[in-house]
Amino acid sequence: GNVTRERIMLNHKRYFYRRNHKPLPDFSAYLPELRRMMDEGRYEEADKFFMDKVRESGYGSTSSGEFQPGFDLDIRRQPSSPFTGYGRTLNFETGEAGVFWKEGETSYSRSLFVSRADNVVVLQMSANGKNKISGDVSLAPHDFMDAFTKSLLVSPDKLELDFEKPVIDPQGFISLSGRRKDDGTIFGAVVRIVPTNGSMKVDKMRTKEVLSIEGADQVLVLIHLFYQGSPEEQFEVSKRMLTSLPADYESLLKKHAVLHNV
Repeated sequence: GNVTRERIMLNHKRYFYRRNHKPLPDFSAYLPELRRMMDEGRYEEADKFFMDKVRESGYGSTSSGEFQPGFDLDIRRQPSSPFTGYGRTLNFETGEAGVFWKEGETSYSRSLFVSRADNVVVLQMSANGKNKISGDVSLAPHDFMDAFTKSLLVSPDKLELDFEKPVIDPQGFISLSGRRKDDGTIFGAVVRIVPTNGSMKVDKMRTKEVLSIEGADQVLVLIHLFYQGSPEEQFEVSKRMLTSLPADYESLLKKHAVLHNV
């Protein structure tokens, strides 16, 4: 939600270290009874009822693995003037998160959701004027110390994860992969950036390369995370998949919302 430096943490349900999960059982058959108890104000009884069902399934004894940080999408920009009218939104009916603000007479917004239909993260950056969207986009491993807690994550220096250098394609793709040292498992992310009008090029920012966008009307960002396989193959598979999707935020959101509301 930061106006000048947006950081979006990317993760995957399989990004847990060491321990394996049991599949989550289907508890939907118990929801009508659970809801009835809650409607009647029997909250403690409802909580016990549901937790008893979890324990009976055997899932309650499952220990999840240690949380493994994934990647950060970093967006940096220079504001044209001090911002005003800042706000955040979260639409529970669609799972869409948003942030909005003004700089002078220009209104800006960013909207994001994780598509149930296409298995991608979808981000749109918009403004109410022409050629108003500029900034630098990069992809990096998430800062381990930022995710570290004594109860949830082993010391970052003991995670034993290796990351390759991000691969940036001037056509609008950023790819990054990591590898677990204990079992060699590969994981990674591919980002596709689609500006409307404006220009895009690979640029240098301090010690890293970025995709620099200048003067776009709006920007669509599509992100696919993968787990296992070889980086080269997964990069190509993800690029083809992202390229096949329509570069239209509203159509992607509409397809996702149908499934999100089921």
